Amino acid sequence: MAQDHWLHGFNYNVEAWDADGLHYETLAICRQLAYAREVFRVAIEEKPSGRFMIRSRTRVVKGHPERPVTPRRMAPRGTREASLS
Repeated sequence: MAQDHWLHGFNYNVEAWDADGLHYETLAICRQLAYAREVFRVAIEEKPSGRFMIRSRTRVVKGHPERPVTPRRMAPRGTREASLS
């Protein structure tokens, strides 16, 4: 299980992920998003082919390389599941 590096007031983790996307190394734990973005920018400059992420707990703030966003199908109101047709 991945270790949660959350500390009170430090909301942003900058992470370097392996090619398989299974393991990561925490590069920085930041209070402010501006600092996290700077660490992220420098990491990409040093290793453009790497996979990096800024996360706030489980929410991905920014990732490299960018991935296209695919819209999720929403279930109509009153139903429990979306149709997969």
